[in-house]
Amino acid sequence: MRTKVPQMPIRQLLSLCNQARLSNREISQRSGRHHSVINRVRRSISEGRIDLTKVHAMPDSEIWASITQNRGRQMGTFAEPDYPVIIKRLATRKYLKDELYCEYLQEFKASHLMSLRTFYRRIESFCASPKVTMRLSHKPGEVMQSDFTGDTCGHQVGHTLAERQMFVSTVGVSGLIFLKSTPDQKTDAWIEANNRALEFYGGVPPIWTMDNLKAAVIKNNAQGIVLNPVFEAMGHHYSASIQPARPQSPRDKGKVEAAVKLVQRAVRRVLRTTIPQSVEELDSLLLGVAEMINNRPMRGARNCSRREIFEEIDRPALGALPETPFLVQTIRRNVLVSAEYRVTEAQITYSVPYSLVGKRITLLISETHVTCVYDGQPVAVHPRGTAACEDFVKVEHMPEEHREYKRDPQQGLRELVEAMGHYASEFSTKAVAASPTLAGGQVIARKLKSIFRAFQPADVEGACEYALANGIQSREGILSVLSSRIWTKPLDDISDQPLPLHDNIRGEAYYQARRSSFNKGEAV
Repeated sequence: MRTKVPQMPIRQLLSLCNQARLSNREISQRSGRHHSVINRVRRSISEGRIDLTKVHAMPDSEIWASITQNRGRQMGTFAEPDYPVIIKRLATRKYLKDELYCEYLQEFKASHLMSLRTFYRRIESFCASPKVTMRLSHKPGEVMQSDFTGDTCGHQVGHTLAERQMFVSTVGVSGLIFLKSTPDQKTDAWIEANNRALEFYGGVPPIWTMDNLKAAVIKNNAQGIVLNPVFEAMGHHYSASIQPARPQSPRDKGKVEAAVKLVQRAVRRVLRTTIPQSVEELDSLLLGVAEMINNRPMRGARNCSRREIFEEIDRPALGALPETPFLVQTIRRNVLVSAEYRVTEAQITYSVPYSLVGKRITLLISETHVTCVYDGQPVAVHPRGTAACEDFVKVEHMPEEHREYKRDPQQGLRELVEAMGHYASEFSTKAVAASPTLAGGQVIARKLKSIFRAFQPADVEGACEYALANGIQSREGILSVLSSRIWTKPLDDISDQPLPLHDNIRGEAYYQARRSSFNKGEAV
């Protein structure tokens, strides 16, 4: 059986082909290359396309390009499509390779086109080629990465084993690991685990990265990212930016993915011999596993442990924790805003901006506060009420006319008449003081303010001067004076003239006669 000769490197092949005493077949047998290749190499040397004195400074690809010059069709130099775009379109399962090949023919119809079989082969070759991976550089204390391990742990409850989830987080350059058990992967457990992680690190990283679980992310696609409103409120509370990993991209949170593997192996080893009897004992065991990993020296890190690197590099870069931790909240969705720009929770009303009347909002209810969220943004925060029928309202949520009505009417009236003049101020003071009750004075002040705004300041000042001179103190009286503009008429025009006589008018004599009869004791 004839043994296959390995292919000779191109530089040695050039030196061998330069020897005229050997035939193409002999060189082919020695070099392991086809005799047609030997023929092309010799022709390139004879035509001067390759200078043997400069071959040592040329890369192999340039040497082969000189040999295969003007042989595009034979060597397969075709018009190349955009392979990454083709792969993405094929991944959607909406296109066939035949369709994409037809599009390729239309796009490059003026070029040297490859056959359908070559098109298939080029796609397969591109898929099999090694992929490039970008190395992510981590800044001290910048990013906290969080995830659930997927494995469960448990503790003894009677004769059964209660299963719990395992929450893992890492921070900064060190990748210091925090490990805690949670009853499930729901929002309350997720918030509580993140609170405990921040307390463990003793600071707040400015960026949080996590998987796309529903407790953290509602939607993450090409249209945008919608965060869970409770978790988003937690980010606002700690002044942190929440940046979820891309879907199906675990490398975006490589630190915590590596930590998950370490934790899973270590926890399995421990739980083979130990069965915790309570949640507290289980959490203590998991924290011990995390500390064992954190204190273990790492290869390639100056033989330092995660804990040592964290204390040296990450901890000084962390932000300060707020005075109070974020409180776990209850969510009420699709709460309708009434015409009074209020929402009701447990028979207690809370105001929101009046522009949201008729809209549906989300309520985040904690032990101390109620946060109103619309379109993913907090629009109002109120202290949580404790007694039924309480009403929490903020002035900035009211329309302008409601704000004006809510203001102290007497204060508003004083501010209005001070700009009008002395008489207007004096008349207003006497008119309000004439009311025997505070509520009555408020009503009078509100009505006077409405009347004064309807007239010019100079007219109001003149009317008030006339009213004070003639003992007029009522709202109806000043309105009559302003409407008739009586203070502008000469006094001669306002003489006391007797009323005209008429059969239907009793007149002054009638009443005098009745008064005389009454004084004499006569029956009327």
